[in-house]
Amino acid sequence: MNLFIKPASVDDAQFIAEVICSSWQSAYKDIIPTDVLARYTDIGARRALFERLISTGTDNFLLAFDGKKPCGICSYRSSRDADMDGWGEIVAIYTLEEYWGKGVGLALLNAGIEGLRGLGFCRVMLWTLADNARARKFYEKYGFRFDGTVKESAICGLAEVRYTLDANAANVSVAH
Repeated sequence: MNLFIKPASVDDAQFIAEVICSSWQSAYKDIIPTDVLARYTDIGARRALFERLISTGTDNFLLAFDGKKPCGICSYRSSRDADMDGWGEIVAIYTLEEYWGKGVGLALLNAGIEGLRGLGFCRVMLWTLADNARARKFYEKYGFRFDGTVKESAICGLAEVRYTLDANAANVSVAH
C-alpha cells in the first residue's frame, strides 16, 4: 500500500462521497434500516453536501489515498455540542471496507487529531452509533473513553454514544 493523506478541497467532494457511501453500506448494513441507509448513501446528494461543507471552511476534510485510489476520509472541527465548548470534534472517519484493519483509519485519526491540535484543541470528542462495535473498539484501543453521554441519532433514531480523549495524553504518532 502506498498511503498518503491530503487536505481535501471542493474538487474532492466526489471522492469523499464515494468513500463515505461505500463505507456506510458496509459498516451499517446490519445497523441502519435498509431504506434509511439507501437514502443516506446517494452519492450525488452526498457530493453536494460535502461541496457545501468544504466551501464554508467550518469543517476540515482529509482524504486518504492508496496510490491514486481514494480509500478513506476524516473530517474534524470545533465541537458542535453545547456542553463541549473548547473541545475539538472528529465528525467522521471512514475507510473503504477493503482497507479495514490496514492502518488507514489509524493514520486518518492521527492526522485529524493533529489537525485539531493545530486549531488549538487539546481535548477531542466524537460520536458513534452505540451498536457499531467495530468503531467503538477502534476508538477505545486508540484511547478514547465513553463519557456516559447518549443521544438519539438525527439520521436514523438509533442511539449514539460520545467518546472523549485528552489529545495531550494521547500518543498519536505511534500505531496502536
